Amino acid sequence: MGNAASTTSFIIYTLALLILLFFSFIIANVWFAVFIAYMFNSMLLGFTIFIGLYLLAIIVLVAFHSRIISFINNRFLSKVLQSIDENEEEEE
Repeated sequence: MGNAASTTSFIIYTLALLILLFFSFIIANVWFAVFIAYMFNSMLLGFTIFIGLYLLAIIVLVAFHSRIISFINNRFLSKVLQSIDENEEEEE
């Protein structure tokens, strides 16, 4: 029973934290776009530049998709194998 309660509280805490981080991210994005707009005295230009930055990030992610996936898989597998090795050493 203790594990279920602990897991449930962890999930609720994590969800609350993710929701707060998501809304903070949204507010920061709007603030940054308005700041750029203020710098150029044009709301349209400010938001267009900000959207352009996101489009550039999307293009980079799509262009390097296979390298990024390979890197993540290799890091994940190395951590899993390292964890297995550590568990085997503890059992001996």
